[in-house]
Amino acid sequence: MAFYWYNSRMPSIFPNILFLSLFAPLILRLVASALALNLAKKENSHQLFRKKNWDEKIWSAVEIISSLLVLIGLFTQPAALALFAIYSRKILLKSRHSAIYSEDKKLYWLLAAIFASLILTGPGLFAFDLSL
Repeated sequence: MAFYWYNSRMPSIFPNILFLSLFAPLILRLVASALALNLAKKENSHQLFRKKNWDEKIWSAVEIISSLLVLIGLFTQPAALALFAIYSRKILLKSRHSAIYSEDKKLYWLLAAIFASLILTGPGLFAFDLSL
């Protein structure tokens, strides 16, 4: 039999590497937060605190701070919730006004999904906080 049963109902081809499952949220956390920081820097590099209204400045600051928190693994789930809200807002604004944001809407969908999974799974290994 090619499958080994590690749970009463779920087969696994590689049951010996299941102890590495906590690395999955770590990889998602590091890659998504680095990408979110890069996007925030790119979107705000020329216009940070110039000719923006106050709510856009606050959204930009929350995006940068939350991305840094997720990157280092501190308050990961609340910061991922904030980033999920930010990217959901960007998806809605992108669908209404296609010229507002320069990045593709698919990237925002991907980041929103990753941050939603981090809300549910927690930070993974090498984080300062534990799952809520």
